[in-house]
Amino acid sequence: MRSKSPREFKKEEGIRINRYLADCGLGSRRKTEELVLGGGITINGKIVTSLSTRVRPGVDRVTYKGETIFPLSESSKLLILNKPAGYLCSHRDRFHEKTVFSLLPESYRHYKIAGRLDLNSRGLLLLTNDGELAQK
Repeated sequence: MRSKSPREFKKEEGIRINRYLADCGLGSRRKTEELVLGGGITINGKIVTSLSTRVRPGVDRVTYKGETIFPLSESSKLLILNKPAGYLCSHRDRFHEKTVFSLLPESYRHYKIAGRLDLNSRGLLLLTNDGELAQK
């Protein structure tokens, strides 16, 4: 008897915990295994330490460091930008020509900023094409 491919599993059986965590953006499957084995993940309020644990997306409540986590949609994209001082965190401003979006290729200029840095501050900015993700 052949084993089932991942697509043949019924939805109610769920997916392995490390795959779910990777889909949530917490790291590679190998990295997420460390999170599980370290006891940092709960499902429906119970600490999970077994890599064979399955999650039913949309049914089970999975938390990491006390925060509920959700899979990123397949179309969600994240961009990390090292913002130099003197650039405004805005799409456009009539008083400032230099915005962080002027540093990006045209194809990224519709992204939203997750958080802000002051005009004279420098540091890492997260940008995404997913407005809901930007608000989290």
